[in-house]
Amino acid sequence: MYEYAIGLIRVLEKKILDQTDIARMASAENAEESFRVLNDTDYADNLLNLKPKEFEKALENDEKDLKKLLQKIIDNKCLLEFLFLKDDYLKLKLYLKSKFNKKLLPQKKPKVLIPKISNPTPRKIDEICDLALYKARWKIAKKMRDNFVKKLLKKDLDLNFNLEQIKEQARDYPCQTPVVLNYYFQKIDAARKVRVIMNAKLNNIKHEISNSWFSKFNIGV
Repeated sequence: MYEYAIGLIRVLEKKILDQTDIARMASAENAEESFRVLNDTDYADNLLNLKPKEFEKALENDEKDLKKLLQKIIDNKCLLEFLFLKDDYLKLKLYLKSKFNKKLLPQKKPKVLIPKISNPTPRKIDEICDLALYKARWKIAKKMRDNFVKKLLKKDLDLNFNLEQIKEQARDYPCQTPVVLNYYFQKIDAARKVRVIMNAKLNNIKHEISNSWFSKFNIGV
């Protein structure tokens, strides 16, 4: 189904931040050394002229590159919409929070249906937007008629997808949707880990960073 895309993905995923890179970043003496580790990963092209404190810009540019790549090599518009819909609902959260809290900077209205919310709180806004995202993704999944995507949504109602489950499915179905999802969510997870480590380093927070430590942080995709 995605033969060309998957062939390219198999090459690109070898450069994704892995456990060795994470260990090197975590054990680095300071933020500068930690940041340099990224030069050995697929973030390298987005590090030019950036300082460690600007790591978020590198992550933002990398995510833009990821979207452009998938739009170029995947011709299934429903799958792309399924993946990228989270960005619209993140913008919706920011828009609603700024609307109900005048201390926050105004945000641009997103291109999704604006829900009605009574007695809004930040937590209530998050919950309502997450539910709206889930419903929108379910609608797309039914249109795709992809059993794996439906099964994924049924199991992960809180939107915190199980990466190990997706990786296993990617091995079992090497030319189908799970491979694309695996690559995309690996990239999102890598960015999350970079963010956690760099923030810790820049704020001189000492942690024993391990798999068990990272398990406390949900992906939220």
